[in-house]
Amino acid sequence: MNSLPLLLRIDDPAARDLISLLSECGSAKEVVMAVQEILEGLQRSFHDEESDREEATGIVKSGTKPLMPRSPISQLVTLVDVLAAG
Repeated sequence: MNSLPLLLRIDDPAARDLISLLSECGSAKEVVMAVQEILEGLQRSFHDEESDREEATGIVKSGTKPLMPRSPISQLVTLVDVLAAG
């Protein structure tokens, strides 16, 4: 479960397969704890990005995020799948 946060950031079919395997074979308690920690990190990153944009422009604009290997939204969707499989 320690590798789950790293695998979530990679947009690769092999990474998705590993995530699926971890969620199916890991204990339910470990899966829930790992997902909770990742969600807390995603929440912090959302708040940090919002405050950075507010400070830079004075307003929050949608769609101004730089491109990332895997978007936080797709990470969130994968986490929901992990919880459903676990």
